[in-house]
Amino acid sequence: MGLIAEDPWPLVWVCVVGAAVLLGALRLTGQGKYLIGALGLVGLAGLLVLVDRVWVTDRERVEETVEGLLEAVRRQDVEGVLGRVTEGVEVEEVGGERLVGGAAARVFLAAAVRGVRFDWLIPGKMRVVVAPISRQAKVELRIQAAGSYEGPLVRWNFATNPGEGSEWSLGLEETAPGVWKIHRITPLRLPGAGRLSMLRVGLAG
Repeated sequence: MGLIAEDPWPLVWVCVVGAAVLLGALRLTGQGKYLIGALGLVGLAGLLVLVDRVWVTDRERVEETVEGLLEAVRRQDVEGVLGRVTEGVEVEEVGGERLVGGAAARVFLAAAVRGVRFDWLIPGKMRVVVAPISRQAKVELRIQAAGSYEGPLVRWNFATNPGEGSEWSLGLEETAPGVWKIHRITPLRLPGAGRLSMLRVGLAG
């Protein structure tokens, strides 16, 4: 059932093809049983499409949270970013070393978002793993981006190399039924061997 909810379209197309075959058999033989079978498959395909429209899975909610975060970053929407992270969010450095957490992390994120301006930001396909019992999730994705950063002490331009990009790992948790927020942000790779601590230095003014 989980597979159907995540992606019912392979089964939808199987039903459509099967219905077409049965209609072909009906035309050749004139036997009503083929019409009944074709109508049944069309009805099943319609039911699967309905499930896809109304059944929102944990994976889809996690993806929506991450997509909303990226869009808020792109628009320099500080409230949009802070609204998608937990109060105790942890920001880590490349390699997993803790950089800043809690209220300090939220201040860090707000200042960083205000300072970054994107010429473009293109996220790649997300790799999502949801743990149904602990109600936590992990997302890894690659981002292609170019723009500039300006803080009180520093200013620089940045751009990812085509085909490489920056790579990120995000930890999420369900904070309320159907509501997922980010509790950990970890860069796996940044352009030019960059580090998030460079932003922290740039904000210290």
